[in-house]
Amino acid sequence: PIDFGEINATQVGPESEINITNAGNMMINISLNGHGGIIGDGFAMSCSLGDNNISIGYEKYNLTETNPGSLSLAEFETLYTNLTSNPVVRSFNLNYRQNDILNDAIDSTYWRIYVPLGVAGTCNGTILFGATQAAGA
Repeated sequence: PIDFGEINATQVGPESEINITNAGNMMINISLNGHGGIIGDGFAMSCSLGDNNISIGYEKYNLTETNPGSLSLAEFETLYTNLTSNPVVRSFNLNYRQNDILNDAIDSTYWRIYVPLGVAGTCNGTILFGATQAAGA
């Protein structure tokens, strides 16, 4: 699970790193989508207080590089890709495990969220990760 911690309204949260491990025998890409309380609801998170939930476009990821430190909303919009309500396959090209003793097929993904004005309380959501065969695998 991703715990973004406490984030004030109108702020971009800190980056969270999530590792993807391929225990299979072929190279994979990943599919990503998310929801607040109900699949397809258009939210990244459903929140307990305030006027709003967090829209799906405010939860974003970067599959290739970390961007540590504080970011403005404009930087966040530029450096990260929107999570969507429908599954989207992204090129990840995570190699298959080469050694049965070691977890050697691991790569990182980087996540952030923006909290718009009017959102408050405890917020929860779901990100669904899937694997698809990568081209040439």
